[in-house]
Amino acid sequence: MKPIRFETEIGEDHLIRPPKNVQLKPGKAEVIVFQKDKKQASASRNKKSLQERLARAARKLGIPPLPSDLATNHDHYAHGAPKGVDAR
Repeated sequence: MKPIRFETEIGEDHLIRPPKNVQLKPGKAEVIVFQKDKKQASASRNKKSLQERLARAARKLGIPPLPSDLATNHDHYAHGAPKGVDAR
């Protein structure tokens, strides 16, 4: 069984409604509810992705952006091999 995770609001009627983009098959399911307090809910809405946080930290520390050909020339940047050696 593959878990499906999503966030939703529980209405006054106490029904849990998955978001429209979540596809669930009809049938029995195990439900575990973690309710956030208002402070946590507000923080999670403002949470930036790990990539955004790392990019911001790198800019603050003056770390230059990664070269656009990093994937193509990984061994050159990581180990000092001549450029293009990864293409072989």
